[in-house]
Amino acid sequence: MNTKGYLLLLLLVVLLAVGAWFAFGGIGGENAEKTVELEATLAEKPVIQLSEGGYATFTPREESQPRTVRSGDGLAVPGLLEVDETTTAVVYFSDGSEARMTHGAVLDIREASYEAESGTAKVSFTLEAGRVWSKIVELATPDSKWEVETATAVATVRGTAFDIEVDGESATIFTASNSVAVSVRDPQMKKVISEEAALVSEGGILVIGEEEVAQARASATVKFEAKVAPILFTADLWVTDNAQADKGLDAEIAQWKRDGKSGEELRMQIRTRAALQLQEAIPLENHRAPLEVVAPVIRDTDSDERRDANGEGDAPKSPAQSPRVPALQTETSVPVRAESASTQPTGTNSQEEGAGVLGLDVVSRATLSDIPEGAEIPMRAVIRLDNGETKDVTSEAKWQVVGPIGSVTAGGVFTAKLDSSVVEFGESSGSVVAIWNEPTSGASFLGKTPIFRVLFVSRGSAGEPI
Repeated sequence: MNTKGYLLLLLLVVLLAVGAWFAFGGIGGENAEKTVELEATLAEKPVIQLSEGGYATFTPREESQPRTVRSGDGLAVPGLLEVDETTTAVVYFSDGSEARMTHGAVLDIREASYEAESGTAKVSFTLEAGRVWSKIVELATPDSKWEVETATAVATVRGTAFDIEVDGESATIFTASNSVAVSVRDPQMKKVISEEAALVSEGGILVIGEEEVAQARASATVKFEAKVAPILFTADLWVTDNAQADKGLDAEIAQWKRDGKSGEELRMQIRTRAALQLQEAIPLENHRAPLEVVAPVIRDTDSDERRDANGEGDAPKSPAQSPRVPALQTETSVPVRAESASTQPTGTNSQEEGAGVLGLDVVSRATLSDIPEGAEIPMRAVIRLDNGETKDVTSEAKWQVVGPIGSVTAGGVFTAKLDSSVVEFGESSGSVVAIWNEPTSGASFLGKTPIFRVLFVSRGSAGEPI
């Protein structure tokens, strides 16, 4: 990762980590660190969430053996993701979009990149088996793309929700919102052979199978038209569950837009939402569990059976198979306002166990705007009590700087100093964070400064500012 990418990642971590703290303020320090790790991963690569008791494997392109993945694991794309027959899954992408997989689905994820600076997102994968529902947050730039390929079809969109199901070499495409452009792909030549893509509008369905491929081979100009999806199809539980999940996400996005969020700030809010859902799905004690290497899967293309490396029956599955579970529900997340300067624990800790503490504020004794290198700024950590009083806990708090902008002492004095990795840009942004634990209950409170800039200062041979 270049220095600019490093800088952007750090800025993402600042806001995402604080957002997680707002929702989980009552979580102890160690678990808070795990939450920060999770959010940093989500900002950098796709992250998977499995249904309860679920089992899946991921095989990075450069490796020959699949590895067991758990909820919260990042996927080192490109690679092959295989979901067990007892499992459903959601893959969260860095731009805020989602791919929801049915039992037994197999995705060959070829690309999953996101550039925060430009807003360009590029996602492409091949659905080899099963079914996947794509919920795409509107793509912001002309270079952005979301492309799903099957043996016989290629679906390309810019901002929509749609479903694709594979049955042998036949692909069924259903559009839940907006529209999807579908091209016919020759499974033998492995390339698109239709000159004009078919447009599947909202509520429409299109099937591309052997007959359609044969027609496109005979005439590249043949046009295929989608039909209105039958009621039995749209009433299917998979369709209704995902439509409901999309409705919940769309409602939250609409609210964030009304709150003035747009661009990268809006996408960070969506990623925070995904991180909260992941946090609920991840047993904290397993958060850093090592990945398990399993026997490689050999797919017999004639019989489509799955065998282990010794060719002796089915590939290994999880030690304890769970019953089939419905699609993961995603409409229960809690909106988080990442710009707030303080937080409080959730549940009853804030009053009964939190000794009347409402929140923690970080108070600066100088205006935090375009701070020059070398400046020293004293800060205080102040708790707010439910009786209207405040208390200074500066010396009791743990202090840290998030972002390559300087350092802070145990007493809360911040010194502005750009890291060498960002000096070439002449400036960088970050925040100062204080964490205080209530001694009776152990509840953790976090406060932060607003994000501010530190500016580079040229210095002469004697070290004095020029």
